[in-house]
Amino acid sequence: MFLFEMCLSGTTLPLPCERGFYCPSGSAYQHPCPSGTYGNISGLVEEWQCLQCDPGMYCRGTGRTTPTGQCAAGFVCAEGASEPSPLDNVTGFPCPPGFFCPAGTSVPQPCPKGTFSEQIGIVDHSLCRGCTPGFYCSQPGLSEVSGPCSPGFYCLEGSQSATPMSSVSGGVCPAGHYCAEGSSAPSPCPPGFYQNKTGGKSKHDCKPCPLGWFQDLPGQNECNPCPPGFHCQPLNPSPTRGSSAGVSSPLPCPAGYFCPKEESPHNQPLPCPKGSYSPLQGLTSAGQCLVCPAGQFCGSEGLVEPSGSCAAGFLCLTGAKVPNPTDNRTGSLCPPGIFCQQGLRAGDCWVGFYCDWGSSKADQAVCPAGFFCPSGTPAPVPCPAGTFSSQTGNTHQYNCTICTPGYYCQGEATVQPVLCPIGHYCPAGLTLGLEFPCPPGTVQNHLGASSPETCLSCPAGMFCSQSGQSQPTGLCEAGYYCPAGSTSPNSTEYQGNSSGSHLCPPGLYCPAGTGYPLPCPVGSFSIAQGLKGVDECTPCPPGLFCDSPAIAKLSQALPCQAGYVCLGGSSSPTPSNGPHGYLCPAGHSCPIGSAHEEPCEPGTYSPAPGAARCLLCPKGTTCPSSATKEPSACPSGHFCPAGTALPQPCPSGTFNNQTGAHTLSACTPCPSGLYCAAYGASIPQGLCLQGYFCHGGAMEPAPHSSENFPRNGPCPVGHYCPAGCLSPIPCPLGSIRNSTGGVSMESCSSCPAGHYCSTDGLASPSGPCAAGFYCPFDFSSTTPYAFLCPKGHHCLQGSAMALPCPTGEYQPNQGSDSCIPCRPGFYCEEAIVGDPLPCPPHSFCPAGTMVPQPCPNGTYTLSDLGGLQEERECSPCPPGKFCRYTVPCTSCTLKYSETVH
Repeated sequence: MFLFEMCLSGTTLPLPCERGFYCPSGSAYQHPCPSGTYGNISGLVEEWQCLQCDPGMYCRGTGRTTPTGQCAAGFVCAEGASEPSPLDNVTGFPCPPGFFCPAGTSVPQPCPKGTFSEQIGIVDHSLCRGCTPGFYCSQPGLSEVSGPCSPGFYCLEGSQSATPMSSVSGGVCPAGHYCAEGSSAPSPCPPGFYQNKTGGKSKHDCKPCPLGWFQDLPGQNECNPCPPGFHCQPLNPSPTRGSSAGVSSPLPCPAGYFCPKEESPHNQPLPCPKGSYSPLQGLTSAGQCLVCPAGQFCGSEGLVEPSGSCAAGFLCLTGAKVPNPTDNRTGSLCPPGIFCQQGLRAGDCWVGFYCDWGSSKADQAVCPAGFFCPSGTPAPVPCPAGTFSSQTGNTHQYNCTICTPGYYCQGEATVQPVLCPIGHYCPAGLTLGLEFPCPPGTVQNHLGASSPETCLSCPAGMFCSQSGQSQPTGLCEAGYYCPAGSTSPNSTEYQGNSSGSHLCPPGLYCPAGTGYPLPCPVGSFSIAQGLKGVDECTPCPPGLFCDSPAIAKLSQALPCQAGYVCLGGSSSPTPSNGPHGYLCPAGHSCPIGSAHEEPCEPGTYSPAPGAARCLLCPKGTTCPSSATKEPSACPSGHFCPAGTALPQPCPSGTFNNQTGAHTLSACTPCPSGLYCAAYGASIPQGLCLQGYFCHGGAMEPAPHSSENFPRNGPCPVGHYCPAGCLSPIPCPLGSIRNSTGGVSMESCSSCPAGHYCSTDGLASPSGPCAAGFYCPFDFSSTTPYAFLCPKGHHCLQGSAMALPCPTGEYQPNQGSDSCIPCRPGFYCEEAIVGDPLPCPPHSFCPAGTMVPQPCPNGTYTLSDLGGLQEERECSPCPPGKFCRYTVPCTSCTLKYSETVH
């Protein structure tokens, strides 16, 4: 370090520059460090070497060797401060809002969270204001609050959060309260409201007490039930909530209503029902409502007094709901006999008047004519039957007058008498006009009769069956007659002191309205009574004639003459042709008393009119129908004995080709080969069917045998029958037919294989083919020796073909029925013709050999030696050789030597 000095005037040696000063080169004087700096070492040569006053300190004046002191409280001193409370904002400044600065502050300290300060120059944290209630201060160093508390929360002084959860600085809005934005304390829900949840954000979150509940305190989380006799309903709806304002205190139940102890819907005051009222408040049940008094009505609900008096003409008991009740419980129309005013009985009805239901005055209705009305009459009393009254206002029964003769007063309450009806008479005081009718058998056709003498007898020819008639009932019934005064048209009736029958007698007739019966005319009669007209007179019976009128017995009619027909109604025994009879016609017979002609029966005839009987038909002729006039010749195919009605047909199986036959012998049997199936055939019908044989008298194309013609029937076995054949044709030699009904030669079958057919007309083969011979298929064998069995074959009895000898056997001869086993030393490999083959060399053949058997290994035979019969005839292989496949081979090799056994 260089030591700088100063050279004062007149000095011989330079002096060192003191602390707090600096001495540039050539300086005669020390330069003090300026204000705001200090120099704590000596020998400084430049001003910049003076140190800036330390932060938090100030350096007042020049030439300082150390800072003057700490920065004043409430200020911030940066480097180079020359005053304790700098204001130049370079070396220092006043403590800013939101911060506090104690003495010696170089960096302002922020007000902590939950506080703020809008002032400058505060010196201690205690001077920081706690955050305003209702607001929060979320950061340090705030000069104003961060913002209002969130809805649903309240913020106490010093709150650090908009949603504080600690009870020290605030919290969630409690139940029964609400907290709007910026709340410093929960606001209680007003009386009449409740809030049962926390976090309410506005007054709208407070719920009005429901109907039937109240709350008289603020800040509650539930409401109280309304007590009996009170109601909890808002009187005036809230202007902002409509009708949802809560009730803060219960109100007494109003007059005309009751408020029950039990909960009713919405707990509203219930009106006293119709028929009751109440002037008092605080009722708890409908039974406390007063019943509407007699004479008055309570016409609506919730009344504090009755609606008024009941209507005139009505009687109101207690509990009436309308001014004019008719339920007979709370009231009714004013009862009959009295009158009612203002709902109450006012008195009895006056005499000469009557009061029906609903009368409102004593002279409600005047008593009508035909009635009388004493005092208190509920309904007019009718004058008794048999009396009348044409005046009104009668007061007693004496006012009713007895009915006059010739009139009747029917029933009660008669005003004017009625004339007695026709057919009747009416004495004085009569109640029914039909009480005294004129008796049966009489009539009366004038009104107002008063005695029975006015009734007149019924006219003759008519009847009056009922009493009280003004006209006869009607004409006398046809078949009857009616004298004057008759009461019945058709029956026996009492007449004075005797009874008589009015039924029309036999032989007579009585039309309707008859007084005297009329006679039946000639040609008729009547044995019955009650005839109604001439048409009912019975015509004289057929076969009889009636020549006088009014005949009442059948014995008076006589029989008609023979040869004539008397129809009904005849008046002559020999009537001419007309409606009542005629001469008997040809072909008929008419005995005495004939009612109609009898046609000649079949088998008889009548050739002229007027006959009394019919003639027998001659033989050889026929009278086939009734009423035959001339016989007909008997037709062909038939025969007709005497008296024949229907020709008798020739029987089936016969025919007749002549007319006029009169016996069965004229019918001849049907010829052979033909059939006569129909009865009454004049010629045969045709040929008999093929497969059948008609010998004679055949009755059908496929005939059967009969006693007279036993050969008729199906073609016999062994034969065939073409259509119309005269006799069965035998199947030819070498053929058979084993069933009936053959129709042609093709119906015959070839003789079966293995058999022979030696004659014609066979039903089965003659026998089997002989042993040693065979009878082949498709060959009609006529002998048992058809074909000789060849060599190398055998043919058993009944053989259809020669059978080859089996392997191992042979047959050297013809006509054999068996084969011979092969001899030893030979073999028979297949069917051979002739002798067996000799056994070849190197083999042997026992008896019955089919294939030669080779000599075994180790043996051999000479190449030209054959016919060996047994294995032992094979020669052993010579020593030194080996034999395989029956052939000697080369010598054995040196390695091997033959072991001789």
